[in-house]
Amino acid sequence: MHKIYLLSMVFISLFCYEAYSSNITKIILLVNDEPITHTDYEERAKFNKSNNMDATDKEIQNMSINELIEETLMIQESGSIGIEITDKKAIESLAETFQSQGNDFQIFTEELKELNINIETVIQQRKANLAWQAYIRRNYIRLADVTQDDIKDYRDDLIKNSLFDIQRIIIDKNDKNPKELLLIADNIIKNYRSCAENNINLKDYPYVNITNYQSILLSDIEQPFRNMFKKSGKNGPLPAQMINDGIIIYINCNQSNIMTNSEVENYLLVKQIEKYSAKHLRDIRQDSIIEFKER
Repeated sequence: MHKIYLLSMVFISLFCYEAYSSNITKIILLVNDEPITHTDYEERAKFNKSNNMDATDKEIQNMSINELIEETLMIQESGSIGIEITDKKAIESLAETFQSQGNDFQIFTEELKELNINIETVIQQRKANLAWQAYIRRNYIRLADVTQDDIKDYRDDLIKNSLFDIQRIIIDKNDKNPKELLLIADNIIKNYRSCAENNINLKDYPYVNITNYQSILLSDIEQPFRNMFKKSGKNGPLPAQMINDGIIIYINCNQSNIMTNSEVENYLLVKQIEKYSAKHLRDIRQDSIIEFKER
């Protein structure tokens, strides 16, 4: 009797597992005959919802399906020329990203677990992105071209529309000789911490005059300092300059560093490659066979 009961329980358990398994692994669409399952969709939808709490269910559904389709195409296309990314490499990449942002990948993994989200959906997403990046670099990096005029135009436009907080310090000549004036200026520049500290530390020196300009355009700054700011693009003091009445120092107080020419070149190259990437992915999606099953 007990054997019959136990066998019945085993069969019931197996039946329930198979029913559950068939639901979880049900194919919801095919991308060039490669299946995307209900599990793939559910995990990605939960993950996307956790990052977009205000999005509607329909928006999450469309976002998740679109991501899974494109990631499958990325893997297929990159795999066609032998590019494959291991789970280990994807996890290392994720960990590096979190570390660069001052976060902990392990904590992120635990938070997903608490939300009943399988970390595998994030790993697969990173694998697809890494593979696609490698594919695009291999096929399109030679086509990207940024000229010196492109760099100059972009940087000039960036600086033109940026607002600066500027401090101008004039050290009056009075009875001081040029050597003494340069020594005072050198000390101010070497000991610079912030414009706010200058306002405090230099206010008791009668021969030091400070003027603060808030949120001004570079075009409002006199020459040659305007061009010096454009060339430097960094926070802090510019080199001191002799004037008739003494020495003048201009300081960029808190404007974020303006990109250098090299940084602008890299940025523009990335933007060009991103355009190639978007077009190529769009083209292969149009040429692919995507068959939706019942969800």
